[in-house]
Amino acid sequence: MSHPTGTTLLELLLTLCLLGLLTGLVGPAVGRGLDRFAVRAARDELTAAVSRTRSAAVSLGGAVLIVDPQHASFWIRSAAGDTVLRPVNLTARHGVDVEVAAAAGPVELAYDGLGIGRISNHTIRLVRGRAVAGVTISAYGRARAW
Repeated sequence: MSHPTGTTLLELLLTLCLLGLLTGLVGPAVGRGLDRFAVRAARDELTAAVSRTRSAAVSLGGAVLIVDPQHASFWIRSAAGDTVLRPVNLTARHGVDVEVAAAAGPVELAYDGLGIGRISNHTIRLVRGRAVAGVTISAYGRARAW
């Protein structure tokens, strides 16, 4: 007596139904995790830009970090007006939106030649889906990620 090899249509359909069910259960959790990773990566990139601006300010005699929430981008300019870091678009890189409290346009975070901020406190929120992360920049120009 020979044993048939291969799978039946019923076995194949059952396997596909189980895979669809598992995908439906796991998919939303994976999406939320990707959103959290994206806002954290954008937050870390923005925090690094603050540190880079402070370093550039010391070496160039002053620098400005410009954050444009409307275009979800930031860039660094020296006190002389030269571009130190080209615009970085956080929506294109990480798929996040940028929100700055009480700011209608771009926010300029200026640092003097000692690397000390000459600004008011700012909170920058990064949002993707329901995931939120942010950076709070003190009046002295120090960044604290949250």
